[in-house]
Amino acid sequence: MLVALKPLIVVLVLGFLGTFLGRKVLCPDVIPASRFNAYAYTALGITAAAYLGQNFLVYTAIAALVVWVHLKKVHPAALLAAALFCTPAFNYEVGGIGGINQLVVYKVQYVFIYLACWRWRASLPKKSAHLKFGASPVDWLLLAWLAHQALTTLNDATATVALKYVMFEGGATFALYYVFSRSIRSQADLKEVVGVLVLQCIVMGLVACFESTRQWLLYSPLEAALGIVSGGGEYSMRAGMLRARASAYHPIVLGAVLGVGLLLAMGVTTQAKRSAYWLGMVGCLVLGMVVTFSRGPWVATMGAYVLWLLLSPNRGANFSKLLMFGVVAMVALSLTPQGGKIIDLLPWVGDADSATIDYRNQLLETSWTVFWENPLMGSPYYMYEPIMQSLVQGEGIIDVVNTYLAVAMSFGLLGLLLFVGPYAATLALLWRGARTDSNPIGRSLLAALACLLVTLATVSNIGSLPLLCWVIVGTSVASAKIHLAKV
Repeated sequence: MLVALKPLIVVLVLGFLGTFLGRKVLCPDVIPASRFNAYAYTALGITAAAYLGQNFLVYTAIAALVVWVHLKKVHPAALLAAALFCTPAFNYEVGGIGGINQLVVYKVQYVFIYLACWRWRASLPKKSAHLKFGASPVDWLLLAWLAHQALTTLNDATATVALKYVMFEGGATFALYYVFSRSIRSQADLKEVVGVLVLQCIVMGLVACFESTRQWLLYSPLEAALGIVSGGGEYSMRAGMLRARASAYHPIVLGAVLGVGLLLAMGVTTQAKRSAYWLGMVGCLVLGMVVTFSRGPWVATMGAYVLWLLLSPNRGANFSKLLMFGVVAMVALSLTPQGGKIIDLLPWVGDADSATIDYRNQLLETSWTVFWENPLMGSPYYMYEPIMQSLVQGEGIIDVVNTYLAVAMSFGLLGLLLFVGPYAATLALLWRGARTDSNPIGRSLLAALACLLVTLATVSNIGSLPLLCWVIVGTSVASAKIHLAKV
């Protein structure tokens, strides 16, 4: 208890600070003042339950109660946006009975998703037109991907394992997508959900800055406090600097989350009347992303931001501002003690920690060879191929730091196409309305989804990253439907 108390106090202080800043920027134009506190207190309450619960089941019960109490007062998708990313997405194994080794493997986030889905659906009439399955092509493509995973699992494991997947991993994924794609029915709903996501990112950015400057990972004590072993508790360094990860489990995942938060903020906030706070919010997100020292999210976010500029009005003036900001930032970094190290980490500019780039190149070449042994259906046992053993790192593991490669080798070309299908369909839906001046949130969602798709090529699908992906996909489908209804 005492070990977890000190980091909890720091996290709560940073949470209140981020909430104060978020209120000034997002309230009431984006998030209604009457519901802002519910979202903020939900996130803080779940965080406190994680540190003080001393047991994962106790933590689950308290956190679920916090979510359930607030579900009656606020938008379900916005409440999920507040609850999903305030603590790491740890796996917890519930012991089995008799010959069953594991009865359940779940994340507490799955409990939130099912609660929100059930509570929201129960509050609606039995026959609601907007709930019809198949209204979007993304519905069918996501179902096809999840069904393919379930059938593959059944083919290579027992029926019990496949049933666990359908009930928890696959079921929670579809429920998460369904809540976001169906419960967001107006522009006000859309702004509120995106605003809560930005609010959570502000808090995570502040935590990241604290972790890096104080050399202290605030969420590491949670593993011991909750009695779990996640494998993500080590202190990760790069160029002598701590890589922050906040509640995102991994620095690359945190970089992706903050990059998405920055892009979404462009769609819901303006500099008018709140310029100081707006710049403070952007500063939290940018600095938080910098101290992850993760090059993949840096490149992905910058590329996505350029895409956002290309699709926005006054693109010429915006590009000029971007170039000026880049020059000023590079000069400022070069004058600071740590700035030179950061510049040396930039892709195509510096050469620090080049071993990770060499490993990724070797992974790509080796995986390409393994892929062609089972190109159509893949193999779940690809890790045991002799040629893959050359990729074993000092920790004794093969780190497949590319989600597309992992999917292709596990499920083959068919599986890869099914995996990419929902994202491609969502991008197509967003593209139809992204170039109009009246749809800034649509442009931001398009850029955010592009950022995630690039980041997936630099990291495994771990931590809160898959949750974020389906949140953005579901929100994007809702955004496209709202915008097209107005055209």
